[in-house]
Amino acid sequence: MRRRRSRYEIIYLILEKCLEKSTITQISYYIHSNFNQTRKYVEELHRNGYINYEAYKDGKIYYITEKGIALKDKIKNLLSDI
Repeated sequence: MRRRRSRYEIIYLILEKCLEKSTITQISYYIHSNFNQTRKYVEELHRNGYINYEAYKDGKIYYITEKGIALKDKIKNLLSDI
């Protein structure tokens, strides 16, 4: 049985995936979560300036910002201490 992941683990994985430009579907597969749940996290991270996106004809491609890189590093340190 898989253990339940914390909110921070999920955010970390999203930020990690956004180091390379990724669609919401690619992020969803990477973090092993459903599309709607992934979209909620991605929208929150975008609203707070941790990721940004480029619009293209079929949707959006997300990428991490400098602020997001700093948060990813903080979460990594936090998770390694637990």
